[in-house]
Amino acid sequence: MKKILPLLLLLLCIHAIQCKKDHNTPAVVKNLHAQCPDCEIEICSYNKEMIYGLTILAMDAGTTLYNGKGEKIGECNYAWGPVDSLCKQLEGCRVIYRPKNFMELPMVDKYGLDD
Repeated sequence: MKKILPLLLLLLCIHAIQCKKDHNTPAVVKNLHAQCPDCEIEICSYNKEMIYGLTILAMDAGTTLYNGKGEKIGECNYAWGPVDSLCKQLEGCRVIYRPKNFMELPMVDKYGLDD
């Protein structure tokens, strides 16, 4: 038991570090959240640039893409509208914000936007 305790403490510390929120929030993320606090925000890579996607809380809703300056650069609406070629070229996409009760998916708040 005494040998396991240090290992458990180490694992707990690693978990705490990984769960720490990043409060160095990019301005574009703050602006997108202010524009639509009930939307999911994801970040992707395209030609070594960060691209942000904003998806409203609705079934089959499309995603609007923004560059690092917060300018709209595309639409990925596979169900109802246009799908820009950029949509198929995005890499490494990950959700950085998802509000509670967003299509029964777990909440995500990497930058502490709801704090």
